[in-house]
Amino acid sequence: MKETIVILCKEMNMGGTETLIMRLLKWYKNNGFRTIILTLEEIISESILEDLNEVKLECYVLNSTNKEFESFEFGKLQFQSTENPLLLTFFLPEFFKCFELLTKSKYKCNFRFTIYIVHPYSTFISNSIRFLGKTLMHIFLTKNMLVFMDEICLEATVDFYKLYKSKYNFYIYRLPIFIKGSDLKCKMLKNEMFNILSISRFEFPFKGYVIGLINTFVELFKTNNNLSLTIIGYGIGKIEVDKALHEIPLDIRSNIFILDQVPYSLIDNYIEKCDIYVGMGTTLLDAANHNKIGIIAVSYQMDANSNGFFHNNFSVLGDLFDDTIIYPHFKEMISDIVNLNNEEFSKLSLESKKTLVDNYNIDLIAPKLFEHTKSNFNKFESSILKLTININKSLVFMYNLLHK
Repeated sequence: MKETIVILCKEMNMGGTETLIMRLLKWYKNNGFRTIILTLEEIISESILEDLNEVKLECYVLNSTNKEFESFEFGKLQFQSTENPLLLTFFLPEFFKCFELLTKSKYKCNFRFTIYIVHPYSTFISNSIRFLGKTLMHIFLTKNMLVFMDEICLEATVDFYKLYKSKYNFYIYRLPIFIKGSDLKCKMLKNEMFNILSISRFEFPFKGYVIGLINTFVELFKTNNNLSLTIIGYGIGKIEVDKALHEIPLDIRSNIFILDQVPYSLIDNYIEKCDIYVGMGTTLLDAANHNKIGIIAVSYQMDANSNGFFHNNFSVLGDLFDDTIIYPHFKEMISDIVNLNNEEFSKLSLESKKTLVDNYNIDLIAPKLFEHTKSNFNKFESSILKLTININKSLVFMYNLLHK
């Protein structure tokens, strides 16, 4: 009997969580698992559909009428009684859906649950029922159902629920990456036209650094016109991006390239051509995988603040902005790299790759993630979960009703 992994995502668009999901799905599929992706909404992104088709796994979408997961190719979702699937989610609301819809009574098999926290706010619940949320965190942590991508996500949960760290074992599984080769001696040279790359949803202020990067490029270009900026992204914030571009002189704007959604399978082509990468989350790891120097952007800012270079601060892939902290700035950091000679540039590029290899290897992380949760909920724990879910639903309903 194959091991079975089920990943549930509300919707699959181009973004950090989605690219993480694609990597995990590919790893599990390539390693002989029965691999399933469930979505609560129909996938409309052509790039995501292209990537899913390439992996050739089971893909189901929720039929909101009969509450069944269905697929044109596979019919209704089914499991054998001998299967013991792991249900992997990344946000508390999606876990709630998973717990409600995928039950032993319905599918006649035992499920395990792991919640992999990849965003600092992923475990947060309404303040009015935070006491119930704290009880849930206690259950999840004592049963090894909750794991974190980094220290920031861990600390956010601890702080929000006022947890005693000494009471629990906390586990960090850094975002897993397929390592592309392991040659740490390959010489890297700068392009004649130094290219800065960023890949991000235009979701502001969460990823507002994109606007800060555009403004930084304008300042850099005034003293060095041998630069280009490529930004791959989409989203409702495109209006703000277009506005920022409109205010830039044409001679500078001609060296800025804004591209729409690009399939994850083609992202490598753009990373290969860049000299330095500016961003946060998963894409920093993709860049390091190509021996690219990475600048870590701070989240929830519309400026150009950074957490430093990836090779110096690998455990932080995008901290929350704190106005009490003095951050390094994109401008000075990019200038430092532009001014390196080729030997120095190559040394830092290889240091970026070595940092990735040592900390983010999917061949080490994916098996541990699958095996992490051993137990399931007892009746009392299930009743606490059901109560929390029902109260949370009522609060969401009332909020939506009042804000119509």
